Amino acid sequence: MTAWPYDLTAEFYDVDMGRNTDERDVAWYVAEASRAVATLGGPVLEWGCGTGRVTLALAAAGIEVIAADLSPPMLGVLVRKAAAAELAERIRPLVSDMARPACARPVAAILCPYSAFGYLVDPDDRARMLAGAHAGLLPGGRLLLDMYVPDEALPEDTEIADYVRELPADGRWAPAVRLARSKWLAHDPRTGINRIDRHYRFLAADGGLVREVRTTSLQRPYPPE
Repeated sequence: MTAWPYDLTAEFYDVDMGRNTDERDVAWYVAEASRAVATLGGPVLEWGCGTGRVTLALAAAGIEVIAADLSPPMLGVLVRKAAAAELAERIRPLVSDMARPACARPVAAILCPYSAFGYLVDPDDRARMLAGAHAGLLPGGRLLLDMYVPDEALPEDTEIADYVRELPADGRWAPAVRLARSKWLAHDPRTGINRIDRHYRFLAADGGLVREVRTTSLQRPYPPE
């Protein structure tokens, strides 16, 4: 069984995927969730909360958040960050698969940020997620999600260099000081599913390889039309 990629990358997610946004989505989610809570009361549920990029902003705005994610290591990072920010009282972490959702109490809004919906590549999983969202919302509640616009220009079956980034200078990855990422993309036109193989390399100051991590994920992109 292929390991869930975010179990393998949780420790450096904030250096990796967490830097790939300009944060405008965070303000949108906070505004929409605040509007729903002001009207209906109660908490909000965030599916695919990860290390808390949106979760912490919601909690800082005074919103109670059920922070759900499939990856215990990602939730572990979120818990540490919430404690450091003194926001833990407003956040309830929950290990949960949004393909098999369960909501213990109705909520004002369900959030699915940062293209997390695209990981539901099976139509039955998508149907269960949407049905679970409908069942878990208070009357008048809102499901909020976003999806990235696919880049048609990316080549297939060839290595694509994504970035080389400086690691935080706190010694966690010593002697590594930089993180490099590349990927391979394969698209199945019959199913519309992308397979993405990512290769992470932790590099020392002299460019030497300290360690490497490889992940594989399947995603269902959604063109604007």
